[in-house]
Amino acid sequence: MQEKKGALINVIREMVAEVLEIQLDTVSLDSRFGKDLREDSLAVTEVLLRLEEKYEIDIPEDTAQDIGSVRDLVEYMEKRFEEG
Repeated sequence: MQEKKGALINVIREMVAEVLEIQLDTVSLDSRFGKDLREDSLAVTEVLLRLEEKYEIDIPEDTAQDIGSVRDLVEYMEKRFEEG
């Protein structure tokens, strides 16, 4: 599971960096979208759309409002995978 978690973290960090057009090394688990990355729920929504496409899942539209950090996003995706 730890290996899968590490891979998921990397995928999400890469997607966040790509969507925000920033360097990957500036995106950590503790990066907050509003404060550290200076982005809002629209950026989170774009990342969620990409995750939906990559993993062929549906993510509710209002989910972006509950995600404040990269860690929140990783934890949300872990729960989704656990639920099946």
